[in-house]
This record gives sequence, C-alpha cells and structure tokens, in this order.
Amino acid sequence: MFSKPYTTRLAITPQNIITAGIVCSLGALFMGIELRTPLGTLKPIDIVTLCLIALFFATTHPRHIRISVGMLLLIMFYLVSTVPALWTGDLIYISKRFLQVIILISLGILICNIDEADLRRGHYQLILWLLAATIAFNVVWHVSHGHITVWKQLGDPKSAFLFLPMCIGAGLVIGALPANRLWIAVWCILFVLIVMSAERKALLPFVAVTLAVFLNVRNIGALVLAAAAGLLATVVADAVTDGQIFQRLGSIFVEQDRNEIWYAIEGGLPSSISDTARKLGSDVAWTMFFQNPFLGAGTDATGNFARAYFANYPPYLRAAVHNEFLRMLAENGVLGASIVLAALARSIILGVRDALWMRQRFGDYAYIRVLLVLVIPVLTYMWYEGSGTEMFVIILLITLTPDLLPQIVTRIRANAEERAAANTTRSRYLRTSPPGVREYVTEEGKPLYS
Repeated sequence: MFSKPYTTRLAITPQNIITAGIVCSLGALFMGIELRTPLGTLKPIDIVTLCLIALFFATTHPRHIRISVGMLLLIMFYLVSTVPALWTGDLIYISKRFLQVIILISLGILICNIDEADLRRGHYQLILWLLAATIAFNVVWHVSHGHITVWKQLGDPKSAFLFLPMCIGAGLVIGALPANRLWIAVWCILFVLIVMSAERKALLPFVAVTLAVFLNVRNIGALVLAAAAGLLATVVADAVTDGQIFQRLGSIFVEQDRNEIWYAIEGGLPSSISDTARKLGSDVAWTMFFQNPFLGAGTDATGNFARAYFANYPPYLRAAVHNEFLRMLAENGVLGASIVLAALARSIILGVRDALWMRQRFGDYAYIRVLLVLVIPVLTYMWYEGSGTEMFVIILLITLTPDLLPQIVTRIRANAEERAAANTTRSRYLRTSPPGVREYVTEEGKPLYS
C-alpha cells in the first residue's frame, strides 16, 4: 500500500489476489450495492469474502494461519449474539445469522493473515478513489433530483463523508500523502461538501480530525487558511440555501422537545424527523435492556419490535436504534457489550503503547495522531449510526488495528527518514565538477549520482 512500486512486473499469487480483493471490497463498503437473497441482503464485501476465504484455505497450511486476541474476542461476541437464534426454531433466521457470523470470522482471518509486504501505495489510493467515487455519486444523484443540500436520501453512501477524511488524514499524518497545496485544497473541498450534505455526524469528527492532522508548528498557517476558506464557503452556502446550513448546524447542539415522539405517533410531523426517530429507538432499547440487562432481548430484537409495534405508523418510526453501544446493551446485554468494549479497549491500550514506542523511535507524535484520526470517526459512527454490515466491518477493522497498523506505519516512517537523509546528503555535498556539470558526492568525495 505504501511501499515504492516495483520496477519489475509483479507475480500474481493467491496472497496478492486476497489482498486486492479485501482492499476493493473495503473501498466499496459504503456504495450501497447489495444483492437480496432468501438468507438476507449480501453486500459486495460479503460475496468477495466468501470467495477469498475459500482461496485462502485452499492455498494456506493450517499451521501458518494467524489469529489475534482481538479477533478471538469478536468471535466470542458473535457466538453470544448468534447461538440464542437456535432457540427460535426459524431455519431461515438461523441460517441468516450463522452466515453473517461465518462472513465476519472469514474477513477477520483474512485481515489477520495479510502480509504487509504485499501492500502497495496503489492499494491505498484505490480505497481513496472508491470512497471519493461514492461521495461523487451521492452528490450528483441528489443534485440531479433537486436536492441542492441535505444529501442523505441514499443511506449508505452518506457515511463516506465520515470515512474519506479519516483515510486521507491518516495518509497525511504518516507521510503516505504529501501535505502540499493539492491535498490542502482537497481538504477544504471535503469540508464544503460535508457542510452542504448536512451530515451532522460527519462534521464534528471532521473538525477533530483536522486538528489532529494539521495542528503542529509547520502547518499552523495551512490550518488557519483552511479554516478561513471553510468559514467563507459555509457563509456563502448558507446564503445560497436561504439559511438552511446554519439551521442544520444549530440542530447539533439543540435538544428537541421529547414530546415530539408522541406528536409523531399521533400523526404530526415533528421539526426533526431524524431526531424523533432516534429518540424513539433509544426509548425502546433502554426498555428492552432493563427487562433483561445481562443477556439482552436477543439480536435484531429492537428492529423487530419497532417494525411490529409501529407497523401502522410513519415508516421512519420503524427504524432500529441508531447507537451501536445501546443496541448491544439492549439485544446482547451487559455480557455481549462488555466483550466488544474489551476488544475496543485492547486496541486503544495497544495503540497507546505503540505510540510511545514510535515516539522514542522517530521522535514525533505521528502515531498518536493517527490513532486519533482513526478512532474519532469510528466511535462517532458507532454512537450515531444503526447496525448493519458496515458497522460490523468497521468494528472488526478497529479491533485488528494493533495487529497491522504498527508495521505499516513503521515502514512508511523509516522510508521517509531514508528519503530525508538522502536529500540532506545530496544537498550538503553538492559541488560542480567539471565546470558546468553538477555531481553529488559523499563525505569521502566519491560520486553518488552523476
């Protein structure tokens, strides 16, 4: 992903195919493409994972298969949340739940066994292009349908507004992307698009990620310039949309009247449909949690209850709870939620440990900034979004971060140090010999490059 491209042609191996397949499916995670089957809706990442795991087991000896403690914790959670489905007696539902578990475990095994040496800069760029294409399609679709602002009708693609800045920000911090004028301009454009989209859960994480990426001595000027450009773009967009932008931004900090739930149930249109649906889902989830706090009400219980009890009410009231932590408490109880929280805590603790080591190794705080860039959007997504394939994949990725990220960052930082040292050597010992011909030499006077 981040190493220099080969000068010779790469051989196609099963490991290369698996790596490319995972990268493509992750980049397309939020495109909203799906295949409806009797066993539920399958996303591209589900289908690709099933194909790749077959290839992996066919070409890998069992003793070479790696697994991490974080993956084991997630497998425990999958079993806790899935085994109770056996008591329902519904063969279709049981098959659907276990198929989802098989896919998630397979994806985790594939990620745990990725060879970091197979990752190339092109893989990273592919993820960026796929996320950018998702945002572009989302914007074009809404504008072509008359939505100048509030680009949230398509569902899944709106999440790319949260995760594309995360991917770009991580690349800027560790040096996979140059912090030049081009990427500063891209960052400003992203801010404008996020504001225009009215995707509130993407805006505050974007501000936090911006601070983590740009707030250092060398980039203070760039940060001030980006903030000024973003503020100007927001004011102009608010004027064009007749005040809708600042109205949407203001709703982030304003708590709506809780009586709107009953107002909506009685047939009225609340001032914020999204907030009302979230409040109703939270009330249902808390009620289910208190009824069975240790084991919960069972996977999918909140969504099934909302669809059954509110079947005759407006469709937006039938949505499941939009908070993954609360959903786990309601459906899987303290037991299930504790396992996932333990996996996330492990990632954060190991991440801090690795950050301290890299501080000693490289003399900067790049890795801790990378952790902030990754963790803030993920926790925001878990706090504000409903459960689904995308949620499970994101939780899996952040759980396995300590098993892959340190090696990748170490390679990139070491390569950056080598390039900087080479540039310093060339500039320090540059001389002219013979007249009119410039030649780089070492301290001993021997030529490096002619």
